[in-house]
Amino acid sequence: MRLVFLLLMIFASINLFAGEIYWYAAASAAKPAAEIVELYNKTFEDKLILITGGSGQLLNKIVISKLGDIYSPASTVYAEKAMGEINFVPQKLLKQRLVFGISRRAEDKINSFADLLENDVKIALGNPETMSAGKIFYSKIFPELESGMKKRLLANKLINSVNISQTVNYIKSEVVDAGLLFDSTARANGIKYIELPENLRFDTFYYIGVTKFAKNPSDVNKTINFIKSQKNIFEKYGFEMAE
Repeated sequence: MRLVFLLLMIFASINLFAGEIYWYAAASAAKPAAEIVELYNKTFEDKLILITGGSGQLLNKIVISKLGDIYSPASTVYAEKAMGEINFVPQKLLKQRLVFGISRRAEDKINSFADLLENDVKIALGNPETMSAGKIFYSKIFPELESGMKKRLLANKLINSVNISQTVNYIKSEVVDAGLLFDSTARANGIKYIELPENLRFDTFYYIGVTKFAKNPSDVNKTINFIKSQKNIFEKYGFEMAE
């Protein structure tokens, strides 16, 4: 009897963690990702677990913990970094573009990029070491600005957000007048936004792919195909599919 009980306990402990798939997804697509996870868990026996944050934050967590089946960075820079660090095989999932979201109290005074440079404006940018929006901005866009524009923008910077969810919260709570976002994230959260000047605009991508820590890559690829097939959910939140 004791042996039977011991075997049952071992079986239970094995199955407690069986079938769990961890999806580390950049926070810019947190809303559709959460709905897709809910649908997945109602449809399949495997449990899909969503972990969101900045692309850099998530990559560090995967490397340190050696845990994570699916990784979704919000920029090519972090996708390429992950290729070397976790054998990431990136697939383009969503297309997005950097914009500045505007808080409700600032909607009347900020209507263009030039308005961000006025003296009484408070801005949230992004930490390039933890989030894709910050990485893209400081590496691709900021160097193209004129010297005077750089100085005024930095003078108005109140904070470098750690991740894009933090920026959304700062905008909605009116801690800042404007914050660096992806257009899709702004639409998903009902935030008015302004485009960057035309010469600074370019499309970037939100990726998805298997990591080297995936316990069962074939099952994980099936999960990825399920996520990629949820076009209606992504589009409901204002996202554009990459392909």
